[in-house]
Amino acid sequence: MSNVLESVKENCGGFRQTVTTTSCIIVFLALVALGVALFLLGIINAALLAAIIILALIVLLLCAVLFDGGIGDCF
Repeated sequence: MSNVLESVKENCGGFRQTVTTTSCIIVFLALVALGVALFLLGIINAALLAAIIILALIVLLLCAVLFDGGIGDCF
């Protein structure tokens, strides 16, 4: 387990940044999943689904920019 953590520290600039990155991705996926679920239930139309996905992408981008270490450190 410690080898995995060492690898994470080397590749992503520290464990805290990895947690932040994971949180950003989870929020993104949750927004997209919410939009898809509402679309499948017939509550929203395709245009609103597209708007929710665009909003989720903006949130992901802001998350990566605002939190030090963001997504770019892992890729």
